[in-house]
Amino acid sequence: KIFSKDASMITKLFGNIDMIQNLHSLFHASLFEAYKHWSPETSCLGQSLSHSFTNFRKIYLDYCASYEAATQV
Repeated sequence: KIFSKDASMITKLFGNIDMIQNLHSLFHASLFEAYKHWSPETSCLGQSLSHSFTNFRKIYLDYCASYEAATQV
């Protein structure tokens, strides 16, 4: 209830943090699967990293773009 008066303040402070948390969860699951089936001949670790970092870049660019607004709260 503390922040119920100003939901926009939460958005300014935390931006798309739910998307970031979801992305990290998916990345963790992807790495875990790669680790479970890891062998030097068939490693898919690179695929996990490549796919995830493409998504990391977009989501973190959005997050960083809201920095100015967050510092004004």
